[in-house]
This record gives sequence, C-alpha cells and structure tokens, in this order.
Amino acid sequence: MGEYNTSPHTHQQYSSGSSARDSGKRPTAAGADEGRYEAASPEAPAGSTAAPTGNGKHTAEPEPAPSRHAAAWAEHAAPLADWTLRHLAVCRDCYGTYRKKANGKFRTTTAKEPVTRDLLIRHYSGQITIGLHTISTENQCSWIGADIDAHDDDAKADPKRNERCAIAAAKFLYGFKLIAIVCDSNGKGGFHVRVFFKKPVPAAVARWLCERLEAHLKAEGFPKIETFPKQNGVDPKTPYGNWLRLPGKHPKRDHWTRIMGSAPDEWLEGEAAVKKLLAIGGDDTKALLDAHRKACPAPSRPTPRAADAPADGTPEGIPFKPTAETVRAALKYLPNGDDVHYDDWLKVGISLNDWD
Repeated sequence: MGEYNTSPHTHQQYSSGSSARDSGKRPTAAGADEGRYEAASPEAPAGSTAAPTGNGKHTAEPEPAPSRHAAAWAEHAAPLADWTLRHLAVCRDCYGTYRKKANGKFRTTTAKEPVTRDLLIRHYSGQITIGLHTISTENQCSWIGADIDAHDDDAKADPKRNERCAIAAAKFLYGFKLIAIVCDSNGKGGFHVRVFFKKPVPAAVARWLCERLEAHLKAEGFPKIETFPKQNGVDPKTPYGNWLRLPGKHPKRDHWTRIMGSAPDEWLEGEAAVKKLLAIGGDDTKALLDAHRKACPAPSRPTPRAADAPADGTPEGIPFKPTAETVRAALKYLPNGDDVHYDDWLKVGISLNDWD
C-alpha cells in the first residue's frame, strides 16, 4: 500500500451550479449502494443484542453509543457541506437516498429535490445518508468514482483483494495526473475511489476515463467494478444518471468513512479523515483532456463552400466540374409542380445560364 502516495490536494475552488432540468417526468436512477439492506428487528433496536435476565428471560440491551468518530464529522458538518457544494454537487436538483420498504428492507432511489446546504449538513451529522449524481444538466462532471463492493450478503467478497483493486485504480488514475482518494466505505471490505477535477469536464470524457479504468482493472485480473458516471450524458430517456454515496456514515451501521493515508496500512479516521477531505481542491485536467483528444480525435469538418466560385467555374467543395449529364441528373431531384415558387425556378435558370 505504501507504493501509492496520496499527496495533499490543492485548496483551489470552483463553482459548479446547474440550471433547471428539462421538463417531463423522469425515471428513478440507481445508486452505488444498490442492494437490499436488512432493517433491525422490531423486537430490538438496531445494533442491540438480547441478554438473559435473572429470571431467565431475554431483554434487549441498550443500543451502543455512537462511534467516537461521529462527533468529529458532526463538528465539521457545515464546512463539509460547503466543500461538497463546491466539488461534488455538480447536479443540484436531485440526490440519491434510501427508502424503507414495507418488508423492512431498504432500497436505493433518487429524490427529486434540491441539494441544499442544510441537507448536506444533516448527512454529515449522521442524521441521514445520501449520495450525489455525477452528471449536471449541462452534461458536465466534476468528479468520477469507482465502487468496489463487499456487501453483507456477498459470501464471495474478498476484502484484501478489494483493497488491492482500489490501490490499483488509484495508481492508474495517477497516470492522468489525478490524485485519487481511497475510502473504506463500509468497514466490511468495500471501497470507494474518487478523483476530483479542478474544473468540470464533459461527461463523455469522464465516461471515457471510467471505461479505461474498468478495462485496466479487468486486465489486471480483478472482478468487475462499478464506475460513475455510467453514461456519456443525460437526456430525456436517462435524465438523472447514477449516484454514489457521499463520505460519512454508512446507511445501515455505525461505520464512518476512513481514508487511506500515504504510509503502509495507514487509515485516516474521524478528524483526520475530515481534514483530508476539506483539503481537496481538485486536480488539473490537462493530461486527461490531452489523452482523450489523442484517443478520440474530433471528426474532420467538411470544407465550407465559398461564396464565389473559383476561376474554372467549379464551386469550392465540389470534387468535379459539372457536365451536362450531371446537371441533367441533378435536375431530376427538383420538384416539378405548382408548389415550387417562380423565384426558385428563376434561380435555377440563372445558375444554368452562368454554368453554360
């Protein structure tokens, strides 16, 4: 782990507001923590255990005290909210959240409500858990993310392999001069990897980078991961895109995000993790944009047609000199009826006279 150096980011900031969405009803988009989270049993509070009493009966023990790191996140909730609005909330008219179903399980969904400072403060205070979408209404991205899963019901999950995968992802992204943060997202071997851009880039460029990352990790022998954004842009058919959970409290348990440090086996927690996030200002995207431009050159534009024809009478952009045969063939495509205005026919006649 010590080979990857998570040097501090700069403190430069930018604004990433977004305009109103196109009108029309939009479908729900899935988030990164897709899956079913079991709710606590109604007989006992979440996190409690049954303990025998003196008469042999069982009663619920008190819920354990919140993590010692919760206070540090709550204390810095307001600065974290401001930081999020600058560097993560490129999409401001919706967010990802968790809804409790009738059977007691939770599902991920998109809330069609504004991303506000108060909402973010509640998240970082541990009152709620939300995620943010990656693509703005103008099809811009201010960050990309990778979700390397290890859900509670995933018996095949390998936490050590997932950690190696996260480090490999960070190393690959550093090839584009982008410094990733690797987060322990659930305390069970799941990781989130993010890079932040100093200035937003087109969603198509962000998606291209995600595809390169996926291909690289596959070639390295790692299982498939989720990356964000998952689309080249949003449109009426895919108006929201997908979202990734924000750093902070896990939606199911009292686990707070830890961030990988620069020393071997170093994990920043609580106050140190918060300060790490607040120091991030985003990376320059020149290397990324240059690489994308080289890999995906823009299609050549057709030669514009000049107002005046050259001396030989062949208009610029036409690869041959017209002949009677080609003119006669072209005239067949002109409509021949009363709905064609006299002025249009007059222009054709003048053009033929000039050509002849």
